[in-house]
Amino acid sequence: MPKRVAGVRREVLETRDSWRNREDYDRQATKLREMFEKNITMIGKSASSSG
Repeated sequence: MPKRVAGVRREVLETRDSWRNREDYDRQATKLREMFEKNITMIGKSASSSG
C-alpha cells in the first residue's frame, strides 16, 4: 500500500488516522474482517456443493 501519492490527502491512504477514535476504527476493522471471512467461507461451501 503506498504511503504517499501526489495530490492525495494522507487520510485517504491511512484511513485509521481519519477516525477520531482509533480504538473504534480497530473494532470496526475487526468486525468487517470477520464478516468478510464468514462470507468467503460461505462462498466456498456453496461453490463446492454446486458441483
